[in-house]
Amino acid sequence: MPAVADPPVLSKPKAERVYISRRSDLLLVLVRDKRRVSQETGETVESIQGKRLQFVEGRLTIPEKGVVRGARGERLTAKEAIEHLEGRGKPGEDDYIEPHDLLGDREEGFFQTPPRSHPQCPRRRRRRSWSWR
Repeated sequence: MPAVADPPVLSKPKAERVYISRRSDLLLVLVRDKRRVSQETGETVESIQGKRLQFVEGRLTIPEKGVVRGARGERLTAKEAIEHLEGRGKPGEDDYIEPHDLLGDREEGFFQTPPRSHPQCPRRRRRRSWSWR
């Protein structure tokens, strides 16, 4: 019986999107806070918390599926967060959502990084780490 070699084991890349910003603590307001004020007394009757995403140390990571926590602990679906950042559909369609104004602005805004490649195995890293000593 001939020997069969095992196929190489490759890890799957994480299913997430990573956004980078030059501003370390960039705060994106996706939905503003809403207040309902009484016309008689002028006091706030009801307040509804908006939705915000915060970059931490210039980085925002959003999984492809699941739930994302906003800047104040609010819950957003990953799909909803990605649609707010990148937009959806084409102009003229009924479900079109425009991409965020700061997407692609490398100075004041943010941009998406390409997916990372698989990490190298430790043996291969050792082979490349040499010095002129």
